[in-house]
Amino acid sequence: MRKNNNVLKALTINTYYSRSVNVERDLTDEEVIRAYIPTARAKETLNRLLESANSPKRTSAFSLIGPYGSGKSSFAVFLTQLLAAKDKSANQTALNVLTKADAEIAKGYKDHLKSGGYLPLVLSGNPEPLSRRLIEAIRAAAIQNEKMPEVVDAVDELRRRDYSHEDIKQVLALLQQRFHSQGGQGLLLIIDEFGKFLEYDARHSNSEDIHLLQIIAEASKGSDTGRILFFVLLHQAFDQYAKGMSDSLKKEWSKIQGRFETIPFLESTEQTLKILANSFSYQQTAAEQAIYAEQFKTAARYFLSADLLKTSLDETELAELLQQCYPLHPITALILPQLCQKVAQNERTLFSFIGSHEPFGFRELAQNSKDGFIGLGGIYDYFIANQSGAITDSLTQKRWYEVLSAVDRLGDAESTSVSLLKAIGLLNIVGVRGGFKASEALLQLLFGSAFEEAKQTLINKSLIVFRRYSQEYAVWQGSDFDLDGATEKAKNEIGQFSLAERLNNQSPLEPIIARKYSFEKAALRYFMPVFADISSYKNLLDNSEEPRLVIVLLQGAEDQKQVKSIVKQFADQQRIADVLLFCPNATAIADSVLEVLALKQVQQYEQLLKEDRVALREFSDRLYAAEMYQRKVLKQVIDETAKAQFFAPALVSVENKLGEVAVNNRRAMQALLSQVLEHVYPYSPIIRNELINREVPSPQANLGKKNLLLALQQHSNKEAFGIEKFPPEKGIYLAIFRESGLHTVHRGCYSLSEPDAAQDNTNIIPVWQVIKEFFESTKNGAKGFDELEAKLIKPPYGVKSGVLSIFYVTAMTIWQDKLAIFEEGVYQPDGLTPMRLQIFLKNHKYFKVQLFTQANMQERFLDVLATKLGFQVGNYNLLDLTKQIMTPILAAHPYTQNTENLSEPARQLRHAVKTSNTPQRVLVDAIPKIFNIDATNNESVNEGLEQLLNAVKEIKLSYSKMLQHFAVQLGSAFSISRDTMVDLKDYVLQIKQHVSSFGNKFDGLLPEGSEEQLLINALKFKADIDEPVDWLIEILTVIGRISPEKWTDRDVETVTKRLRKIHAAFADAMELLEQEDSSKKRSNLFFVKSLSSDNAMRRQAVAINDKQVVQAQQLADDLSKLLKAQNVDESVITAALCKLIGQVIHE
Repeated sequence: MRKNNNVLKALTINTYYSRSVNVERDLTDEEVIRAYIPTARAKETLNRLLESANSPKRTSAFSLIGPYGSGKSSFAVFLTQLLAAKDKSANQTALNVLTKADAEIAKGYKDHLKSGGYLPLVLSGNPEPLSRRLIEAIRAAAIQNEKMPEVVDAVDELRRRDYSHEDIKQVLALLQQRFHSQGGQGLLLIIDEFGKFLEYDARHSNSEDIHLLQIIAEASKGSDTGRILFFVLLHQAFDQYAKGMSDSLKKEWSKIQGRFETIPFLESTEQTLKILANSFSYQQTAAEQAIYAEQFKTAARYFLSADLLKTSLDETELAELLQQCYPLHPITALILPQLCQKVAQNERTLFSFIGSHEPFGFRELAQNSKDGFIGLGGIYDYFIANQSGAITDSLTQKRWYEVLSAVDRLGDAESTSVSLLKAIGLLNIVGVRGGFKASEALLQLLFGSAFEEAKQTLINKSLIVFRRYSQEYAVWQGSDFDLDGATEKAKNEIGQFSLAERLNNQSPLEPIIARKYSFEKAALRYFMPVFADISSYKNLLDNSEEPRLVIVLLQGAEDQKQVKSIVKQFADQQRIADVLLFCPNATAIADSVLEVLALKQVQQYEQLLKEDRVALREFSDRLYAAEMYQRKVLKQVIDETAKAQFFAPALVSVENKLGEVAVNNRRAMQALLSQVLEHVYPYSPIIRNELINREVPSPQANLGKKNLLLALQQHSNKEAFGIEKFPPEKGIYLAIFRESGLHTVHRGCYSLSEPDAAQDNTNIIPVWQVIKEFFESTKNGAKGFDELEAKLIKPPYGVKSGVLSIFYVTAMTIWQDKLAIFEEGVYQPDGLTPMRLQIFLKNHKYFKVQLFTQANMQERFLDVLATKLGFQVGNYNLLDLTKQIMTPILAAHPYTQNTENLSEPARQLRHAVKTSNTPQRVLVDAIPKIFNIDATNNESVNEGLEQLLNAVKEIKLSYSKMLQHFAVQLGSAFSISRDTMVDLKDYVLQIKQHVSSFGNKFDGLLPEGSEEQLLINALKFKADIDEPVDWLIEILTVIGRISPEKWTDRDVETVTKRLRKIHAAFADAMELLEQEDSSKKRSNLFFVKSLSSDNAMRRQAVAINDKQVVQAQQLADDLSKLLKAQNVDESVITAALCKLIGQVIHE
């Protein structure tokens, strides 16, 4: 072993890794490029960018999301030079670095990159408007390129005034155009610390710079002037910055985030280890290599066997990688990145430690190491001394204080015990959630033979405790609650339970997607895991048609004997959608489930646990560990396929009577699932549009579907239904209509047609056949779509709900001349109108359809009817005929729908149309019966159909005739007769013009508040209605107190009586007006009516002057005195006056 004072001489640290990168400052620093290590995440991102850049129609907007110190800025600097002009040395440096890491990706960039490369626009976030910083970045880029003065001038002009997002877009386009004219390939826009701009936008409600992102993202497609590659670098997703904002703004931000392709930017432990190994080098002597080589191999073997590291490396490769991290102990090297991620700033803190000159930094620990390794105790000291302030998580901070307190309580002790306590404390902080625990094996690996004595020292001082449930040591904080005892008690109380039932209730396993099948058939298909055991498997034999992975839990040799019998029963029941997995380790699963059940019972019933904070924390850790272990054990059922037996009833054959399949790995299981699905869904359509081909489409997809079907209704004679550019509906059209041949062109004319096998690339014909059969089944009565849907969504079709309504509407449109459509049980002659279509898309359960056929109907009868309705013989269908007859009846005013003022045949026809559950019955049964039509007698057919058309006409004109009748009544009230040659409008206009001349003529002549006075007022106020019939309706509404459209026969009768009364009142008023002249007052007008013995009505109107009024009053007074002096009954006096008036009028 090398002496400690020589350690630093053998240690070389790459100082590049100890400083954070700033995208603006380090943009042209070749040292940054040269030192950059393209990690797996970086290479994946570069690959995705290359695919996008090589696809002109794809947008190239990306959001890199990762925590502080995860290498986003370093990647951004590397990317700017990788895409720079080929004649720049930094570009060659970047290509060389990438070639060493991945020659294939590097070649892709060499092939893609033209001589001019991409012009970088790089800016870092600040709490200010993004638009302001962006135009400054555009100006800086233009100044750097001396051949763009017009861009500088354009930006300067914007700086002198208020500018919009559209102005910025134009300046950006100008920069792009000018750079392209100089041989450039496009723009590379990178915004680091983008969250600061979002925070500013969230705090300032008047700022709308978030929409600037959408504009730029949409402009990132290829164009004639190159393209824009757009990156934003964030610590969290957009919506996390929108907290506290309204729901509508949150949705808007989420929508804008959807314009970006999100890339999580956090490296795996393996990748971080590789970077760590490159951040320093240590020249080991031959003696050191011999001493430590076996330790590194042992550590690598343990890490892989304990599954502490997800890696593709084998034991030898991992040992070599760990050796490159010397003098870090293998466990230290493995845990250090996770510790930095949990309590500080990821790789930034990691490399600060490597390059640090601080106390307990990497150099100091390496120099002072006694056994040649930097152990976890030294890492603990570094974080306590230098990084404790960086810990922001309260729980983690509390754990730090607990470990610190335990170290203080340990006091003076030998160094191994101190180091062990610190190591256990650190492992507890990283925790089970980090994949590490302070197990006996791990601590033995870390401390070797010194472990046992140091462990016992800490146990004796009550500083650590061994947790049996998780098999790890923990820093002991003290508790009076016996968690182990309470858990065992709960297990005894639970006793026997159905393991399969418990697991099915929990649904602990995610559906298993058949990836190969889903990709090839463009439809997400998966197997739902369900559990069974020897006693419950029969419950699964007949209760599902959907694909299932039936996991049969075997407990012992006796269960194993039942395997063949169970498989045979599933095969006999034709359970082709099931894959049977017989799991031999059910006992381990049962133990893990029982542990979780017991702990949850402890949580529910143990009051002491709720009062003991230390015990509660221990309980939380134990429950989490138990749940993780249960998940692990269940996951092993799927992952460790070689230990299980697989059977597929769909694959049963003469050679393979049980359908057994050897499944040795996940890939083989995936192949099996996809193979089974080929048998389950042989008739499934292939719709290559993931937006719509799903069970629950997004709101955007549903909007696209609605727009597509509206376009289908209105423009089926146009290419792509007239849809321009590339909205969502265009993609759906291409995937369904073009690929299937549902919409084709013939002799230059586009039209919908049934799919043709020669043109169908979607396997839609089997589904189409089912739809046709469904239509055919509706001949005898209308049916809803539930029956059809239930068949199509299940095997062997498996149509996704998102496309079902598209198939329905398309088929209904193609068959529209044969299908009657019912909405809520009512026949709709006008079919699936645009408004009705939108209701159908929301819920087609309101609708039914029925197929019309000519079977059992006399051809002669139909031909005559068609001719009378204006159709050519041989060029009509039954729906054409029913629409002509039923539409005017169903569309009639409410008055017409209810009046009895129709002929008997017309009333019967109306009743038949309104009550028939199918239009076909109206033609077949009702019309021949109502009009006494004998289909075998030509004369009967002609006479009966003539009566039919008259009845339809009568119903159609019923309302207008009623209006016409009351127009005449109203005209009569004003003594305006109607010429039969004058139509209704002209006659009403005459009335309107006549009454408009009344002015105030009738003031004082009609009783106040009477119907006559109300009518006169209405005539005045409604005079500005231009349309004569509308004016008539308004006047009749005043008289009838309700609109004529809603009148009943009783209303008609009432209005008739009122008009008679009005007519009489106006006749009296007109007679008074004839007596009026300018010399006499209106108060001097008198009017009297008398009925003679021969029932002749006599009326008398007189007009007298003021002198005669005095005389009349004197005579009336004298007559009153005379009558009162007779001492007779008042009725006698009244009768005498009537006789006197009669004598005067009639004589």
